[in-house]
Amino acid sequence: MTTTLTPGRAAGGSGSGHMPGRCGFRRSPRRSPRWSAVAALLVSLFATACAGVGPRPSDGLQRETDAVPPPPSFHSVTATPGARPMEEILALRSRRDHPGARLRIAFLLQETGNWAGAESELQQILFADPAPDRGVTALARWLRARGFERRGDRERARAEREAGLLVADEPELRERLTERAATPLERGSASPVPAVALAMMPRSTWKAAAARTRSMKPMGPVHRITIHHSATACRDARTTASIAAIRSIQRYHQDEQGWGDIGYHFLIDPAGRVWTGRAVDWQGAHAGDDERNQGNVGVCLLGNYTPGDQGPPQPAQIEALAALVQQLCARHGVAAKDVVTHRELKQTDCPGPYLQTAVEGLRARLARSGPLATGAGRGAAAPTGN
Repeated sequence: MTTTLTPGRAAGGSGSGHMPGRCGFRRSPRRSPRWSAVAALLVSLFATACAGVGPRPSDGLQRETDAVPPPPSFHSVTATPGARPMEEILALRSRRDHPGARLRIAFLLQETGNWAGAESELQQILFADPAPDRGVTALARWLRARGFERRGDRERARAEREAGLLVADEPELRERLTERAATPLERGSASPVPAVALAMMPRSTWKAAAARTRSMKPMGPVHRITIHHSATACRDARTTASIAAIRSIQRYHQDEQGWGDIGYHFLIDPAGRVWTGRAVDWQGAHAGDDERNQGNVGVCLLGNYTPGDQGPPQPAQIEALAALVQQLCARHGVAAKDVVTHRELKQTDCPGPYLQTAVEGLRARLARSGPLATGAGRGAAAPTGN
């Protein structure tokens, strides 16, 4: 049998072969390698373009570790902030070990209205161990004065300026510190330290236990006055509360520490009353050891004057402290530079930053005016400690 091949049909086929001009259902042709490469390139370009869309970290944040701290000079620290001060603060935080960076952070925080944050930075500068150098101290004092003035605390601002003037060497900084350092009273008076009559409360008032003089040493010539705080909150200004606090201190010193008497020679309560402690004839137990206690009158303000606790001392306490110290200086011939705080003799938090600032201001005023003559102060008798 002869097989005839019909045009358009393949041998053995089903008669569905492609004919010119007809469309049939067929499998899509396989993509060429060239097309795949082009598609991949387009996807890559699209992804790269999208990556640049949306917010980017600011340059200041990206360069945080590259921040260069300014030198601790007035001009550098107080340079006009840029448009984004917070970014500069963030960039400098990695360099807070540098005093210029920390001072600049405090200044920028003040510029942004964060006065509490600036004060925290400045306290950490001033009360660091070891203590900062003169230039850093002076700048920090000026910045603190600026903050206190902004918040209406003129007395503390003035104390900061006076303390800063003692160590400031930069002419421009000294000029800024002098701008508001003097008050009308100080400009018209030879003695800016207030001379007030002291209400001296004798030992019998607080029913002091007898001193155990066998374990005490004679004082010798007085050449220094050291200011402390009791480190226990004392907000109650009533006489009964002060008596209880002082008797508690004496019991602790005699019974727990084994000392002959209360360690301080004078104590000042929140109402500004001055209480007689250990007699000045006997060496105190307040400064750390015999060498520091010899010839050193100890004065303690009842209270805990640290941030987060009691805050600053009462104005009446500061006035009484100034009057007491002035009269002690006059009686014993103590120089202003030898009116110190506990932390200036040894490593301790006593008397807290608030009282520290007040003593520095008092010392500056004493240095400028000199002590009154013995018995000055509206007829007040010089304290004897008896």
